[in-house]
Amino acid sequence: MKKIISILVFILLFCATNAQTKTYYANGKLKDIGFYDKEKHKTDQWKYYFNTGDLEKIEEYKNGQVTVRKNYYKGLIRSEEYFKNGKKNGEWKYYNQQNGKLKQIDHYLDNKPVGVSKWFHKNGNLGYIRYYLNGKAVGEHKEYYESGNIKEITTFVNGKISEIISYYENGSLSAKRTFLEDKILARSFYEIDQKMGSIGYNQNIYGTPQIGKWKYYHQNGKLHYKGKYIEGKRTGKWKGYHNNGKRKFKGKYNVGKQIGKWNYYLENGKLEKIEHWVNDKLILIEKK
Repeated sequence: MKKIISILVFILLFCATNAQTKTYYANGKLKDIGFYDKEKHKTDQWKYYFNTGDLEKIEEYKNGQVTVRKNYYKGLIRSEEYFKNGKKNGEWKYYNQQNGKLKQIDHYLDNKPVGVSKWFHKNGNLGYIRYYLNGKAVGEHKEYYESGNIKEITTFVNGKISEIISYYENGSLSAKRTFLEDKILARSFYEIDQKMGSIGYNQNIYGTPQIGKWKYYHQNGKLHYKGKYIEGKRTGKWKGYHNNGKRKFKGKYNVGKQIGKWNYYLENGKLEKIEHWVNDKLILIEKK
């Protein structure tokens, strides 16, 4: 009897300090249900619903702050989120809305990403894996094709990119880029058979504008043409070559404009014609 009385007293005290509340949509469907403490702060478990009646999310509260949030859509869980003192903390999980399978895992400490972060393709294969320390990206971040083959490796040092190596799905090297302070120092691009496509330098992480010496290659790996850029504009002497290695052309640029004499050659190396340019305008052609 004493045990029953104790339970009743606990229930009465709980109800006195934690008042349940419900709100509804205009269509009469339940919108949310939960508890407030005596300071009118949300506490314990709250449930929220779409106006269709389907569960939207469940949240856990302590002292008016959310500690756990689980989001849903059409009966399937979308994400699990954890907080401490109003900041992201712990392991966060995201799920595919179509099949409910795990889509992504992140880890946080006081709103900063830490440890391992993973993302998965719909077939369950790993899409990428990344590493963080005190909110900064570190080490090798790897991205994968849906088949499971490596797609790209990005290396971070002190939160900044130092190198990106990309691959075709068949495993052949696609591109290689090196960086310093988020600026591209050099980059190389390759055809699918690993023959080099181009190599050169850029001023920023987005690949433009080009600066310094650049080289471009035929699919057979032989040099196609080469020259120099200043802030993305061709300058100075430029030379081109046929895929048999023979000279194809030579001429000059000034701030991106063709100037002076341009010589063009046949695949056997013989001079074909001479073009005369003034400020990117062709004024004369000499046939040979």
